Amino acid sequence: MSDDLGPWMEGLADANAPAALPDPGTVLGTYKLIEVLRDGGMARIYTAEHTGLARRVALKMLAPQYAADAKMRQRFFSEARAVNRVEHEHLVSITDFVEDSGPYRYYIMELLKGETLRDRLTALRVLPMQRAVAIMGQVADALAAIHEAGIVHCDVKPDNVFLSERAGQRDFAKLLDFGVAKFEESGAAPISGEVLGTPAYMSPEQVASKDVDYRSDVYSFGVVLYELLTGKLPFAAASPDDLAVKQLSIAPPAPSKTALLPERIPEALDTLVLQCLARDVDARPQSMQEVLLRLRMISHPTGVWTAMASRLRDLVATRRRLVLGAAAAGAVL
Repeated sequence: MSDDLGPWMEGLADANAPAALPDPGTVLGTYKLIEVLRDGGMARIYTAEHTGLARRVALKMLAPQYAADAKMRQRFFSEARAVNRVEHEHLVSITDFVEDSGPYRYYIMELLKGETLRDRLTALRVLPMQRAVAIMGQVADALAAIHEAGIVHCDVKPDNVFLSERAGQRDFAKLLDFGVAKFEESGAAPISGEVLGTPAYMSPEQVASKDVDYRSDVYSFGVVLYELLTGKLPFAAASPDDLAVKQLSIAPPAPSKTALLPERIPEALDTLVLQCLARDVDARPQSMQEVLLRLRMISHPTGVWTAMASRLRDLVATRRRLVLGAAAAGAVL
């Protein structure tokens, strides 16, 4: 290359390089960036303030190196659209999104005050059983709602559960981050795609790059509940490969056998967690609604179990009829 062209080419390369993420103080439309809340691989979350209303919000911005990629932009905004489709108290409210603002792509959501479940685990290492069940009951409620809307979260983990206080209720949970979620238009057939998620919380079918459906979230939910109750992950592994082998080949010990606290874990909870962690998807609870009902039966006084048990029997009977009906249809075909 000619020496005369060198500086010109370097300048051209700089011009084509992705823009850097903006610093606090930058004004984007009607929002002023105040501070960085969280940095992730794909995106950064800021505290921002509406310049006209002086209202504080969270602004999630796609990293510029991904903003130039149409597929990554689609994935990013799928999160905003997915959450907007499901209005639920245990999901974050998203109020606006900007798909074309120069080099920046972002959306606006409610600003939460509190800490993630990961922060709580780091501080306490393990949670008392009733508190763990109460928090995960809310997560199960949120997952049941998104599953009904045809969405599989694919990355259920403590980092993606936020705890705050609401109307005097302690540990009010919100399910976060649908950035790797998968979507079904019909809400019936399993879906497939790239292997995405966090290895320690992945279902065996995710690890094996197989099709995933709602029961993959059931497995990941079981991993989180196991960790809250015991202070440990279901599998101790020396490497990612070792972890994958264990996820695909063995069953974990019951939570009651490994718990750090002396508090007794009831058999019903032991059984539920281990069923969520079954390698065979058909051996797991077949819906988060079933998981939620069973958690409520475990956490409520004996006197209210009868009605819940009746609902659970109806749910299981309905599931059995659907399975038998599908099998019969297959036999006819």
